[in-house]
Amino acid sequence: MAGKVIAVCGNAGSGKSTICASLAATFSEQNKIVIVYGTRIDYPSIQSFFNELVPEERSIKKLYEDISLNISVHIKDYLVQYKNTNIFLLTLPDNADVLTLAESKILPDKQQCKNIILSLKSVCDYLLIDCDTDISNHVSAWGQNYADIIIHLTKPTQQGLRFENAYQRYFEHIWRGQVINVANADKNYIGIKDFTKALNKKLSFDVVISYDEQVELSENTGIPAIENYHRMKIFGSNFKSEFMELVKIIERSDVQYLNKENIDERGVEDE
Repeated sequence: MAGKVIAVCGNAGSGKSTICASLAATFSEQNKIVIVYGTRIDYPSIQSFFNELVPEERSIKKLYEDISLNISVHIKDYLVQYKNTNIFLLTLPDNADVLTLAESKILPDKQQCKNIILSLKSVCDYLLIDCDTDISNHVSAWGQNYADIIIHLTKPTQQGLRFENAYQRYFEHIWRGQVINVANADKNYIGIKDFTKALNKKLSFDVVISYDEQVELSENTGIPAIENYHRMKIFGSNFKSEFMELVKIIERSDVQYLNKENIDERGVEDE
């Protein structure tokens, strides 16, 4: 098995975890095996969207510790299954605080990051990387670098505008895969036209997802937003159709992906 690596990137609050959780639920319904890799090293986050507890012995903390000690690892031993689905989580343990890895010497280097990604993609159909905005987070950075698809989430807000202008050069340098630009509107939406006009560099969006206040509740309910929609249909009608446009773009790229070289055979430039 050689899964597709999808990195979900964007500014804080752009909806990265919400999109990761909804993509995982969608692909799982298609009988695909999905791993959601939460790369944050400051506090546990992604499990909130699945209402799952992540123990220390099955977490990235334990994985990084074992790798630093040169212990032979089996990547499946560090994954937490979401209910009885085909979705598995790899993230910080629930008992982590901001100092858990802050001063640690166990964070993986470039080759170790690559090995983790290769191991994860070898046991799934889709590896979804919930990226960090901290560019010093090597796990997140190399995840973006090795990704087959980058979902670039943008909040068309004043904060989103400042983030995009500040990170533009970094993104251009680090991204290697196919980029899908997604505008994910919220209540501070300033409009696509005004937003793109104010950007330092032209940006066109492949998908625009309208604001739906109910989507914000998915974190509190512990159920992926799209799963909530299927079950209770509590969201606005635009959410499902617009989100599924993103899914269709990913699925169309699957055919192209079959003809691409595997991640371990591709040359990647050093930073």
